[in-house]
Amino acid sequence: MKKRVKLIGWGILILYAALLLKLAVFRPGFGTRPLFRGYLEYIPFSGFKVLWRSGFKRFAFLFFGNIACFMPFGFGIPFLTRLRRSVVPLCFLGSFLIESAQYVFSIGYSQTEDLLLNTLGGALGYVGFLILSGENKKSPPG
Repeated sequence: MKKRVKLIGWGILILYAALLLKLAVFRPGFGTRPLFRGYLEYIPFSGFKVLWRSGFKRFAFLFFGNIACFMPFGFGIPFLTRLRRSVVPLCFLGSFLIESAQYVFSIGYSQTEDLLLNTLGGALGYVGFLILSGENKKSPPG
């Protein structure tokens, strides 16, 4: 039974990763633009200052969406593997690869705040895993 749950979990996580890549990288315009001509914003949260002026709903959607989109990885990686201390660095690496691909293929915006918010989402997903799994509780002395 446990093996079957893990197999289903891997399937869900892989499908989720594929969907995230489709939305973030392999979207309309992919492969039609010159390479390395993407927009790179390396000053954290400067893009959100501009976005804030366009309306709260759009700002909240993108701000919380960036956090939420990596929470499944923060939860799924420790659930499916023995990796615990590597969860946040792996989420950072995954986000970095997506942001890099957006820059290389000139798709969307590569922004530092996306990297930070995605990593935060992975960390929050990991905290959720710890809470639900009970791994955050220390065993009583003795």
